[in-house]
Amino acid sequence: MNFSLLKHELKLMMQSKKNLFFILFLTVLVLSYALMILPNEETTETFSPDEVNKELEEIAIQQEDREERGATGIIQFTGMPYYAYNDYYYQLHNRMVHSYKNENFTRFVHLRLQDLIRNEDSFLDEHQELFIDSPIPRKDTMHLYHQTLLTYQGYLDQEIAVTGPMIEEKTFLQSVKNILLSSVTYLIIFMAIYFSSDLLTRDKQNQTLLQGLPVPWYQTLNTKSIAAFVYSLLILTGLTLLGLTIITIQFGFGSLDIKVPTMIAQKTFRLEDYDYMLITEFLFKVLSFIPLIMLLFIRLNMILSLIFRNLWLVLTISTILLVSEFIYFTRTKRQLFGFDVSHFPQTYFDFGKVVTGDKNFLLTVESITYEKGILVLLITLIVVECLVLITAKFINRRRFFSA
Repeated sequence: MNFSLLKHELKLMMQSKKNLFFILFLTVLVLSYALMILPNEETTETFSPDEVNKELEEIAIQQEDREERGATGIIQFTGMPYYAYNDYYYQLHNRMVHSYKNENFTRFVHLRLQDLIRNEDSFLDEHQELFIDSPIPRKDTMHLYHQTLLTYQGYLDQEIAVTGPMIEEKTFLQSVKNILLSSVTYLIIFMAIYFSSDLLTRDKQNQTLLQGLPVPWYQTLNTKSIAAFVYSLLILTGLTLLGLTIITIQFGFGSLDIKVPTMIAQKTFRLEDYDYMLITEFLFKVLSFIPLIMLLFIRLNMILSLIFRNLWLVLTISTILLVSEFIYFTRTKRQLFGFDVSHFPQTYFDFGKVVTGDKNFLLTVESITYEKGILVLLITLIVVECLVLITAKFINRRRFFSA
């Protein structure tokens, strides 16, 4: 590798107005999320003591009315002991309100876990509207219930010093986890696509200078790829540090002992199909996908640039390949061209869900795993690398610049 050329390429990327505007856009996104979206976001576990108090006041009035009427037993027509049920609900949630207001969050976790275990049906009824557009809303709501149950149980198992932001999953580590379980993973990979889309096409403006470089053509392509790879990781690291600083100041860093619920089987759809992994293991596995996929698209952009010699065509084709799974994805699409979807690299671009098993859950399969994802992406990268070598042989430096 020619280090002078590497420094030159990095300098050009840092000075590129195209890149600077995109970095500014990403910075605004990070600031907006950390300063406006996250602080005002209400999660499924956001607890409002005032709202719960109002509900408890209404229940207290109903209970007094039942006592006056002597309706404290089992209702004949329904067979339901409403008075006893409401009394239990009132006592439990009243204790939850007091523990939350007193910032005794560990006690709150105990009470919330008890509430989840005793009131599974209520949870399912309350949260089913979140999946109103899902083809299988009850299954998805049950999945959320199990994840919530295991999250609270994980706090107690690890004896974590629970905080209010931790309950709402707003600490830095939990925010990163939630981001990596969302479609933001595609934006992370798009960064590498965007930064590397003009690595070759911009050189056509400096043909006289670059055609005389005493560096073999294939080595030039490799050095440019390394520059784009390093640059993409540096920008991603910088944006992460910016988010870390702002979110940690507001909500804390979080605990490295937090457990992330994972799905390990698709058999009973009960708790037996679930397990945990520490958030450190989750982040390690997820972050191992990022450089691999970034490098894959950077090398793919080398091929496209050699063939099409046009920034916008390269950017468009790579972006379509990145989001290609959206074109055919359905909850029942388990095969593509007669092969299991786990054999295709685009299945693993949503890598956060791959690590937790959510991808298997969505498709009701067990074939999409972390290990298989790494293997498939490595094989794909090797194939793409061979294509880079072949394409560079046919479209050498002279042919590229003479077109």
